[in-house]
Amino acid sequence: MVKKHFLFLIVFLFWGTKLFAYDANLEQAVQLYYNADFNQAISLLDSYIASHPNDPMGYMVRGSALDWKQHLADNNDLDVQALENYKMANKLAFTQWNQDQGNLDKMVILGNSHMYLSKKWLDLDKKSRAGLILKKAKLHMEKVIQDDPNRLDAMLALGIFNFYTANIPAGLKMIASLMGMNGNESKGLEYLNRVADTPNLFQTDALFLLTHAIGKTKRNYMGAIPYLDRLIQKYSNNPIFLHIKGEYAQRGKKYDVSRKAFDQYFSFCQGKSANMCPKLEAFLAHYYLGSGYMEEGKFAEAKGYLEKAEELNENKFPDRTVRLNYNKGMVAKGLGNKNEASAAFQKAIDLGKDNKEVEAMAKKELMSIN
Repeated sequence: MVKKHFLFLIVFLFWGTKLFAYDANLEQAVQLYYNADFNQAISLLDSYIASHPNDPMGYMVRGSALDWKQHLADNNDLDVQALENYKMANKLAFTQWNQDQGNLDKMVILGNSHMYLSKKWLDLDKKSRAGLILKKAKLHMEKVIQDDPNRLDAMLALGIFNFYTANIPAGLKMIASLMGMNGNESKGLEYLNRVADTPNLFQTDALFLLTHAIGKTKRNYMGAIPYLDRLIQKYSNNPIFLHIKGEYAQRGKKYDVSRKAFDQYFSFCQGKSANMCPKLEAFLAHYYLGSGYMEEGKFAEAKGYLEKAEELNENKFPDRTVRLNYNKGMVAKGLGNKNEASAAFQKAIDLGKDNKEVEAMAKKELMSIN
């Protein structure tokens, strides 16, 4: 009787979820690169591809490994390598599906190859191309779900399509609708959460996408923190999750949470881990910390962080450069340094074409102190 109840529980827990068994080497590689062990992940994938040259999944996963390495190494050459891997995965997947179009496994792999290729084109600012390829992913995955509603590895692409097409900016919605780019946000989040809540090859991708969807897109910054905490706990060697938590908590005005996350980030980046903390990320960390102290009116604490941010700034985010100077002006004003404040506000105005909203704020502040 106990055995029967146990079997019933297992069936109940996994009912409604279809898990497709991908090669264990691919699963291991995903865990390695999410934990920032890029060299071992890529070495493992090189060996896998050498012995499985016609498996699209090897190229797909290697593209993702290169993507993550590029992000932490800030090496644009890796963008090209990642794109070529995604293209090869897509080419192989299409050829294999085209020869056996009724095979759901091959259809899922083709749909996912479209999805990852679309994501890479979006990274490279080819928005129209990315959108059209993502639509192909959606069409294939919808056919899969019609035949097998619980096919978990088809849900990530459908989740992405539904969520992001439902959140297309208002000015582009009509054009998007004419192109068939209509989505259902709640369905998109449902799909993403189902993938994120079940161990599978795409689970971590879904978790990371949820942090972006809920945080960046919906601006529910604190709502994204639980997903980040899951990633931080599981991948303690990847500093980017701490960095994003620091940013989101600052934007959500949970300044203590933000400072703790950035303190952990800085501690990680000391010594041998410094190569995983590029200058751009250090700039942003100091920028957010300084902004948080400024927003709290703690001008003395803000000053040092904003000055360090200015020192590290390579102007890769021109809009933030404008706000950085505005924030420096507000701090100088708060500390009673009128001349320093005027100079910072004027610099924000001079750069104002990159952030018109902050330019107007700087003009108002400059007038108030003159």
